[in-house]
Amino acid sequence: WLLPAAYDALCQLSAGTIPIEEASAFLEGEGLPAPAATRPTPPSAPMAPARGKDPSIAGAEVLVVDDNEDNRALARAALEGEGFAVSEAADGLEALEAVERRRPALMLLDVMMPRLDGLGVLKRLRERPVPAPLPVIILTAMGEAESQALALELGADDYLVKPCAPRVLRARVKALLRRSAAEA
Repeated sequence: WLLPAAYDALCQLSAGTIPIEEASAFLEGEGLPAPAATRPTPPSAPMAPARGKDPSIAGAEVLVVDDNEDNRALARAALEGEGFAVSEAADGLEALEAVERRRPALMLLDVMMPRLDGLGVLKRLRERPVPAPLPVIILTAMGEAESQALALELGADDYLVKPCAPRVLRARVKALLRRSAAEA
């Protein structure tokens, strides 16, 4: 358990509202950092953006497609904390309808789902003539090499096996969005 003051200092550091030196000094026992409202920011030294927050992909919409509501909620929690807009679909047909209504920046796609599985969604997406293909990360419990190879051959951009650490999920989403933006 972190003491409330330590937790607050770490939150301020991760949000970019205090410099790392102040948070380090606190965590090493040199006292609490000054509250953000009372701490002057020198005009010659603007705060850098918080680590991990890339302004070029901030607010990007990620469509999470999974028939399991708990899995969708976990992905949503992992991504919304990084500033992503998250929409959801409970099966493959809902996913295709969601893409038709409003194209997301990226899709997280489960494989085993009712009505239309993830591989069927991927096939249909890749058959469409579009200027830039929708980036897709497969996020599934199927960890066998054959399943991974098939999904990648069908056009998936990345493949993650559940359970996946939230930090890894966020890193893969950010990396794919950066690559997609660079190619556009």
